[in-house]
Amino acid sequence: MKYIQLVTILFMLVNGCSTASKSPGKKQAGSELNKQKADSILSAKQSSGIDFLAKGTNPVAWSLEMDLDKRFVFTPSDGEVISIQAGNPIKLMDIAAENYRSQDPARPLNIILYTNQFCSGEQSIKVDVIVQGKKYSGCGSYLNNTALQGKWQLEYIYSEKQEAANYPKGLPLLEFDKENKNLSGHDGCNTIHSQVECQGNRIKFATFASTMMGCTNSKAAKIFTSMLSNNVVEYAIKNSQLTIYLIDDGRLLFKKAD
Repeated sequence: MKYIQLVTILFMLVNGCSTASKSPGKKQAGSELNKQKADSILSAKQSSGIDFLAKGTNPVAWSLEMDLDKRFVFTPSDGEVISIQAGNPIKLMDIAAENYRSQDPARPLNIILYTNQFCSGEQSIKVDVIVQGKKYSGCGSYLNNTALQGKWQLEYIYSEKQEAANYPKGLPLLEFDKENKNLSGHDGCNTIHSQVECQGNRIKFATFASTMMGCTNSKAAKIFTSMLSNNVVEYAIKNSQLTIYLIDDGRLLFKKAD
């Protein structure tokens, strides 16, 4: 569902022609072609580091690309492109939103992402961009990697290969349910549950809840508790392997599980 919503946002970039006079077969072929183009654009945006993409038509057509590590680029059809350095958001608790503000008075840009106000289903959120008192409204979504969905089995902690025989429940396992923003699994000993939110190449973990069994091998449990629970980490997926970059510059390497 999330992937469909992301493609829907990009669909408008490539679907500029009317199909009113086309036959059903041609309409379907055209729709499939446009979807392929949207998929290609989405892949290119993700590869270039874009974490969040938004667009709107109120009061005029505009688009917003946010690389949370580098820059935010706002492109309105009635003015100049504004590019600012990425920064941390301010939490607006009264309206459940995140506010990104330019620190450069020469490039005023105020971005508001409404985390609990949805445009379609619960995948695309409401976005306001304010430039010198003028408000642009639309919708946006995080360009998450859909491959994160499913089960991942731990292979390495830092550079140390993990052996199933050393864990009562076998190798630690994490299962991501991105649709419901849930994490489940175990650390090799105790069952764990948490809420997760994917933001581009970042995973935001809520506090882990777990059972309280005592086990001799607690290395994975300690890292999960201290470096994943209630933390935001970066991740990457390549060749069916998930790498989670820890806050101490270490890494956890997982393989896709059946």
